Amino acid sequence: MNSYDNAFKNPSFWGMQDPRNGTTANSSRSNVAGAWQFMAAHRQWQRVQVAILDGGFWLNQTTGQSLAGAGLNDFPQNPVQFDFVNNDFFAGGENTGNCGVANPCVWHGNGSASVATGAVNNRAAAAGTGGQVSDPMMFKTGYGTDQVRNAIRTSVAWGAEVVNMSFGGPCDEGCSKYKQKSGYYSAFQDAVNVIKTAEAAADPVDQKRRDTLKSDLYAAATEIHRLKAVSGVDTTKADDAEKVITAYIAMEADPAKKLAAQMALGDIMRLTGNFDKAVAAYKQILAGKPDYADAMGSLGLCLFAQGAAVVPEDKEKEQEGLNYMQKYTEMAPVAATDSQAVRELKQSVKETVDYLKSQKMAPQKVPATPKKKP
Repeated sequence: MNSYDNAFKNPSFWGMQDPRNGTTANSSRSNVAGAWQFMAAHRQWQRVQVAILDGGFWLNQTTGQSLAGAGLNDFPQNPVQFDFVNNDFFAGGENTGNCGVANPCVWHGNGSASVATGAVNNRAAAAGTGGQVSDPMMFKTGYGTDQVRNAIRTSVAWGAEVVNMSFGGPCDEGCSKYKQKSGYYSAFQDAVNVIKTAEAAADPVDQKRRDTLKSDLYAAATEIHRLKAVSGVDTTKADDAEKVITAYIAMEADPAKKLAAQMALGDIMRLTGNFDKAVAAYKQILAGKPDYADAMGSLGLCLFAQGAAVVPEDKEKEQEGLNYMQKYTEMAPVAATDSQAVRELKQSVKETVDYLKSQKMAPQKVPATPKKKP
């Protein structure tokens, strides 16, 4: 199955072409038609209405009917639709936003609707994930808060059982302050305050339960911080992450969990550009576990970043980074079982090593690190 992201990076990927500018109208769809047909044959289904809140629906601007290339189409001839930008019943029109930086995706709405609800037996040899049992509602928005709210309310009022929103945007100062006052941030702080102000338990069993609860709380907070940094959702909380994870590392007795927390701290610092702190975290890991491959590769990237950030470049740091990265590539070759994060790390390391070698730098053996005494 082709990835959803690639569908919008490659203008010739799947589906019909807009005759005006050659861009793709419908996009990535998975070949699950057979599975849906099997299920449908063994049970009576009530069709599911799926509201697609997006921009860039390739529809006739006058009639609202689906447009098709070579007689093929993913959607009903007259799909349910509404345009919350122009406040009318015709949702057709190009998406004015980009998918990422300078990456236009004029028919993004069609792509989203196709992935979710692309029709079975459309003679295109592909179908959406819910094509056998669902129909799209196409709601065009300009991504403004009021428009999105109105679209969600309308979706529910018109009988949608699923609402799909495939868009995002920058989180400005007001957004950041809102997030700090809501959700995870306030819940975590409230829980920490309860733990801190609670009287000591008289029963050892009860105290152990409290200690476990506290450790679990900090572990969950560590993972939330890590996911936010890795996904790029929020890279502004490095200081908060450092406080939480440092406290968790100090209280965690399980060596494996402690190591994972140390790695999370290093990764968060690296991904948020705090290379000095990232280097310290990775070196602490290697002091206790000298052959920990991911820490070695990440450390090498951070050392290179430190060396390249100054004028003139610090060749000594770049050399040290190259040494660690070369050892990492030898210890951890690319494997089919690698996670997405590991694949990205290995690719970054490879590209950096290749660049430094092109600058006539040669890897040297990494000095043995004395193992830290427990």
